[in-house]
Amino acid sequence: KQLVALSPSMPYLGVMDRCLLLILTGFWLTGCIHRCEDPCVNGYCHEEACVCYNGYSGNTCDTQIEPSSIDIWEVRVANFPASNEGLAWDPDGSGPDISPSLFFPGENEPFYSGYLEEGVRPNASPENNNAWEVYGGEITELPQDIRCVLHDVEFESGNTLRVMGEATGALYGSDNGFPATVTITEGDYSFELSVNYEW
Repeated sequence: KQLVALSPSMPYLGVMDRCLLLILTGFWLTGCIHRCEDPCVNGYCHEEACVCYNGYSGNTCDTQIEPSSIDIWEVRVANFPASNEGLAWDPDGSGPDISPSLFFPGENEPFYSGYLEEGVRPNASPENNNAWEVYGGEITELPQDIRCVLHDVEFESGNTLRVMGEATGALYGSDNGFPATVTITEGDYSFELSVNYEW
Protein backbone atom coordinates (compact mmCIF):
# COMPACT_ATOMS: atom_id res chain seq x y z
CA LYS A 1 0.00 0.00 0.00
CA GLN A 2 1.46 3.43 -0.95
CA LEU A 3 1.54 6.19 1.66
CA VAL A 4 0.72 9.70 0.50
CA ALA A 5 2.02 12.70 2.51
CA LEU A 6 -0.63 15.24 3.32
CA SER A 7 -0.08 18.72 1.98
CA PRO A 8 -2.23 21.84 2.41
CA SER A 9 -2.17 22.24 -1.34
CA MET A 10 -3.79 18.84 -1.99
CA PRO A 11 -7.12 19.34 -3.71
CA TYR A 12 -9.02 16.82 -1.57
CA LEU A 13 -8.38 18.74 1.67
CA GLY A 14 -11.14 21.10 2.62
CA VAL A 15 -10.59 24.65 3.85
CA MET A 16 -11.05 23.66 7.49
CA ASP A 17 -8.66 20.75 7.11
CA ARG A 18 -6.00 22.99 5.64
CA CYS A 19 -6.38 25.53 8.45
CA LEU A 20 -6.14 22.81 11.09
CA LEU A 21 -3.01 21.39 9.47
CA LEU A 22 -1.36 24.83 9.39
CA ILE A 23 -2.25 25.48 13.04
CA LEU A 24 -0.81 22.13 14.13
CA THR A 25 2.35 22.80 12.12
CA GLY A 26 2.70 26.20 13.83
CA PHE A 27 2.41 24.61 17.28
CA TRP A 28 5.06 22.06 16.34
CA LEU A 29 7.47 24.72 15.11
CA THR A 30 6.87 26.86 18.21
CA GLY A 31 7.76 23.93 20.44
CA CYS A 32 11.09 23.62 18.64
CA ILE A 33 12.10 27.24 19.42
CA HIS A 34 14.38 27.61 22.44
CA ARG A 35 12.68 29.74 25.06
CA CYS A 36 14.12 31.47 28.12
CA GLU A 37 12.73 30.37 31.45
CA ASP A 38 12.06 34.00 32.49
CA PRO A 39 11.40 37.04 30.26
CA CYS A 40 14.43 39.13 29.27
CA VAL A 41 13.69 42.57 30.75
CA ASN A 42 16.34 44.57 28.85
CA GLY A 43 17.52 42.14 26.21
CA TYR A 44 16.42 39.24 24.03
CA CYS A 45 16.35 35.46 24.28
CA HIS A 46 18.88 33.39 22.34
CA GLU A 47 19.27 29.63 22.82
CA GLU A 48 17.56 29.63 26.22
CA ALA A 49 19.68 32.51 27.60
CA CYS A 50 19.11 36.25 27.76
CA VAL A 51 21.44 38.45 25.72
CA CYS A 52 21.49 41.85 27.44
CA TYR A 53 21.49 45.25 25.81
CA ASN A 54 24.34 47.65 26.56
CA GLY A 55 24.23 48.77 30.18
CA TYR A 56 22.42 45.75 31.64
CA SER A 57 23.42 42.40 33.13
CA GLY A 58 21.92 39.48 35.06
CA ASN A 59 20.02 36.34 34.11
CA THR A 60 17.07 38.42 32.95
CA CYS A 61 19.01 41.62 32.11
CA ASP A 62 17.33 43.46 34.97
CA THR A 63 20.49 44.88 36.58
CA GLN A 64 21.66 48.31 35.40
CA ILE A 65 25.43 48.67 35.00
CA GLU A 66 27.02 51.98 35.94
CA PRO A 67 28.64 53.44 32.80
CA SER A 68 32.37 54.10 32.74
CA SER A 69 31.71 57.58 31.34
CA ILE A 70 28.93 59.89 30.19
CA ASP A 71 29.54 62.35 27.38
CA ILE A 72 27.49 65.55 27.42
CA TRP A 73 27.34 66.66 23.79
CA GLU A 74 24.65 69.35 23.93
CA VAL A 75 23.06 71.63 26.51
CA ARG A 76 19.72 73.30 25.85
CA VAL A 77 18.17 75.99 27.99
CA ALA A 78 14.63 74.66 28.16
CA ASN A 79 13.10 77.31 30.39
CA PHE A 80 13.84 80.57 32.21
CA PRO A 81 11.66 83.49 33.38
CA ALA A 82 10.52 85.72 30.55
CA SER A 83 11.09 88.78 32.75
CA ASN A 84 13.27 89.78 35.68
CA GLU A 85 10.60 90.05 38.38
CA GLY A 86 8.34 91.95 36.01
CA LEU A 87 11.10 94.01 34.38
CA ALA A 88 12.94 93.44 31.12
CA TRP A 89 16.20 91.55 31.45
CA ASP A 90 18.15 94.13 29.43
CA PRO A 91 18.09 97.93 29.90
CA ASP A 92 16.81 98.52 26.37
CA GLY A 93 13.71 96.41 27.09
CA SER A 94 14.83 93.43 25.03
CA GLY A 95 15.26 89.84 26.08
CA PRO A 96 18.46 88.58 27.69
CA ASP A 97 21.56 87.61 25.74
CA ILE A 98 21.96 84.21 27.30
CA SER A 99 24.74 81.68 27.64
CA PRO A 100 24.95 78.57 29.89
CA SER A 101 27.86 77.22 31.92
CA LEU A 102 28.26 73.76 33.43
CA PHE A 103 29.99 73.20 36.77
CA PHE A 104 30.84 70.38 39.09
CA PRO A 105 29.33 71.16 42.51
CA GLY A 106 31.73 73.05 44.75
CA GLU A 107 33.90 74.28 41.88
CA ASN A 108 34.13 77.90 40.76
CA GLU A 109 35.45 77.26 37.25
CA PRO A 110 33.06 75.69 34.72
CA PHE A 111 34.10 72.64 32.76
CA TYR A 112 32.02 74.06 29.92
CA SER A 113 31.25 77.67 29.01
CA GLY A 114 28.76 78.31 26.23
CA TYR A 115 29.94 81.92 26.04
CA LEU A 116 33.54 80.93 25.31
CA GLU A 117 32.68 78.00 23.03
CA GLU A 118 29.71 79.15 20.95
CA GLY A 119 28.83 82.65 22.13
CA VAL A 120 25.42 83.93 23.19
CA ARG A 121 21.84 83.67 22.00
CA PRO A 122 20.81 87.36 21.75
CA ASN A 123 17.40 88.64 22.76
CA ALA A 124 16.43 85.13 23.83
CA SER A 125 13.05 83.91 24.96
CA PRO A 126 12.05 80.60 26.59
CA GLU A 127 10.23 79.60 23.39
CA ASN A 128 13.43 79.66 21.29
CA ASN A 129 15.55 76.59 20.68
CA ASN A 130 18.44 77.80 22.82
CA ALA A 131 21.02 75.02 22.39
CA TRP A 132 24.81 74.84 22.49
CA GLU A 133 27.10 72.04 21.36
CA VAL A 134 29.35 70.88 24.19
CA TYR A 135 33.03 70.10 23.67
CA GLY A 136 35.01 68.17 26.26
CA GLY A 137 31.91 67.15 28.22
CA GLU A 138 33.03 63.61 29.10
CA ILE A 139 32.30 62.76 32.74
CA THR A 140 34.16 59.77 34.20
CA GLU A 141 33.48 60.14 37.92
CA LEU A 142 29.98 58.82 38.62
CA PRO A 143 27.51 59.35 40.11
CA GLN A 144 27.89 63.06 39.60
CA ASP A 145 25.71 66.12 40.07
CA ILE A 146 25.89 68.90 37.51
CA ARG A 147 25.28 72.57 38.28
CA CYS A 148 23.85 74.44 35.30
CA VAL A 149 24.10 78.23 35.40
CA LEU A 150 22.41 80.64 32.99
CA HIS A 151 24.10 83.96 32.29
CA ASP A 152 22.92 87.19 30.73
CA VAL A 153 25.87 88.72 28.89
CA GLU A 154 25.96 92.48 29.49
CA PHE A 155 27.62 93.93 26.39
CA GLU A 156 27.20 97.49 27.70
CA SER A 157 29.33 96.60 30.73
CA GLY A 158 32.31 95.09 28.98
CA ASN A 159 30.77 91.70 28.17
CA THR A 160 30.27 90.82 31.82
CA LEU A 161 28.30 87.67 32.65
CA ARG A 162 25.43 88.26 35.05
CA VAL A 163 23.92 85.18 36.67
CA MET A 164 20.21 84.89 35.92
CA GLY A 165 19.58 81.59 37.69
CA GLU A 166 20.73 78.01 38.00
CA ALA A 167 19.70 74.42 38.61
CA THR A 168 21.59 71.46 40.08
CA GLY A 169 20.69 67.82 39.56
CA ALA A 170 21.94 64.30 39.07
CA LEU A 171 23.46 63.37 35.73
CA TYR A 172 23.06 59.64 36.39
CA GLY A 173 20.92 57.41 38.58
CA SER A 174 21.20 53.67 39.18
CA ASP A 175 17.64 53.13 37.96
CA ASN A 176 17.13 55.92 35.41
CA GLY A 177 17.26 53.64 32.35
CA PHE A 178 19.92 55.67 30.46
CA PRO A 179 17.82 58.49 28.98
CA ALA A 180 19.24 60.23 25.91
CA THR A 181 18.29 63.57 27.49
CA VAL A 182 18.80 64.39 31.17
CA THR A 183 16.59 67.24 32.42
CA ILE A 184 17.79 69.33 35.36
CA THR A 185 15.18 71.71 36.76
CA GLU A 186 15.12 74.04 39.73
CA GLY A 187 12.39 76.64 40.10
CA ASP A 188 11.84 78.49 36.81
CA TYR A 189 15.11 77.28 35.30
CA SER A 190 15.37 74.07 33.30
CA PHE A 191 18.26 72.64 31.31
CA GLU A 192 18.31 69.61 29.01
CA LEU A 193 21.61 67.75 28.62
CA SER A 194 21.96 65.42 25.62
CA VAL A 195 24.25 62.56 26.57
CA ASN A 196 25.93 59.38 25.32
CA TYR A 197 26.95 56.46 27.57
CA GLU A 198 30.05 54.28 27.52
CA TRP A 199 30.58 51.01 29.41
